[in-house]
Amino acid sequence: GVVLLNVLVSPDGSVEDVAAVQSSLLDVKGRAWQLEPGRVILERNAVANARRWKFRIDAADAQALSASARTLRIPVEYMIDQSGSRALT
Repeated sequence: GVVLLNVLVSPDGSVEDVAAVQSSLLDVKGRAWQLEPGRVILERNAVANARRWKFRIDAADAQALSASARTLRIPVEYMIDQSGSRALT
């Protein structure tokens, strides 16, 4: 599945805010009520992991950058490997 995150980076490079704005389970068949719990798990996991990320802002004055200039849209893709364990790419 794929989770699309909006990540607001603080001037020091830490994650100030993160939200899952879209998600989908690719190539997974089933009814919506069956798939929704899986999407929720992926979204929660992506948000929790993103909160620990660090960025390097390449700007003369990071403090002067607006929130929109510090907001990134990042796709997080999850796949199941051959052994059945989860992998983050």
